[in-house]
Amino acid sequence: MPASLEDAIRIEGLRVDANVGVYPHEHGRLQRLEFDVELATDVSRAAATDDVAHTIDYDQVAAIVREICGSKHHQLIETLAGKIAERLRSTYGARVTGVSVRVRKPGAVPDAATVEVVVRRGAVVVPRLPELVLGDHRLARGGRALIMGIVNATPDSFFDRGKFFDARDPGPAIARAEQLIAEGADLVDIGGETAQPSSPVLEVEEEIARVVPVVAALAKRVKVPISVDTYKPEVARRAIAAGASLINDTSGLADVRLADVARETGAGIVCMHIVGHPKERLTPGFADPVGSVLDFLRAKVELLEARGVPRERILVDPGIGFGKTSGENLDLIAHTEALRSLGTAVLFACSRRTFLGEFFGGLPPEDRLEPTAAVNAVAILGGADMIRVHDVRFFSRLSKMLELVAQRR
Repeated sequence: MPASLEDAIRIEGLRVDANVGVYPHEHGRLQRLEFDVELATDVSRAAATDDVAHTIDYDQVAAIVREICGSKHHQLIETLAGKIAERLRSTYGARVTGVSVRVRKPGAVPDAATVEVVVRRGAVVVPRLPELVLGDHRLARGGRALIMGIVNATPDSFFDRGKFFDARDPGPAIARAEQLIAEGADLVDIGGETAQPSSPVLEVEEEIARVVPVVAALAKRVKVPISVDTYKPEVARRAIAAGASLINDTSGLADVRLADVARETGAGIVCMHIVGHPKERLTPGFADPVGSVLDFLRAKVELLEARGVPRERILVDPGIGFGKTSGENLDLIAHTEALRSLGTAVLFACSRRTFLGEFFGGLPPEDRLEPTAAVNAVAILGGADMIRVHDVRFFSRLSKMLELVAQRR
């Protein structure tokens, strides 16, 4: 650890059973390891206020150690210690300036009490970009969370149920977008294909027919950026030509041509974590949900950059409700701050999702505002730059209020 670091939180002698070892006889046999974990962090506010909000959750640190130890068989305790250090560093982000993990393995060498490995990691140095660039639009970051209003130009959306869709007239969707902008939307997201698994995948031309007239009309009438919710490169390109400046891709960059569209047009792009196709709801299970999502999104950000899309034009989305169990969704919501380590803007899209209603006996979409408000507030406090919502006026006020409170901290 750097010599200049003074404040730290240390957990010593944490005993954990782990699958670890190089030799065949060690596979499938739990071994007792002992960990010392130190996180260099400023504890002055906690010391002065006696407020738990200003310190590290010790149980959470211990849970991370146990989770990684039990996730798989690790041959080396060096690898195990390194993964724990990286996970702690990404979880707490700017709240820690260094992490040290010491692991002891008794009986690893004859006549030695233990073998001890120490892994130290400094802070993740990620420049915080001052703005998000979407085509010709520049949106400031670091203040209140931006509000993306949802406009469903589809007859089978799970919430609107076609209220703003007319196959012969883009007028209702246009009017809905203008209403959301008047209520405080910083940008609007136009989608022509619902994510509901029960609905069919649209042909490209049908999706273009639903989306492009709405985008084209709005581009002439509003000043806010327009996003197109699609995973099809042809739809994205036509929408951008009509005036959109952001591609909201829910496929996890399944079609890499979307990166080329973003590069060639200067549009921004959202990369969302997902398992399988957007129309599927696969839940394979993750031993380490936060780590798995971070690894996936980090690889996609690197792919986008390699194909010429600068980081200032990229947003990441953890994909809440897509390919995760309810518990995994909660883990990701609780650790939104871990996404900051990717160095991009963070979009949080969890408006009235089905799993939110499951915690209250199966609430229908129209009754899920309160749980939506709770998870969005947690995400904003965790550093989300933008939230995608149906209820724009409500969340515009919530975001502003959270900003005012944060300025007093």
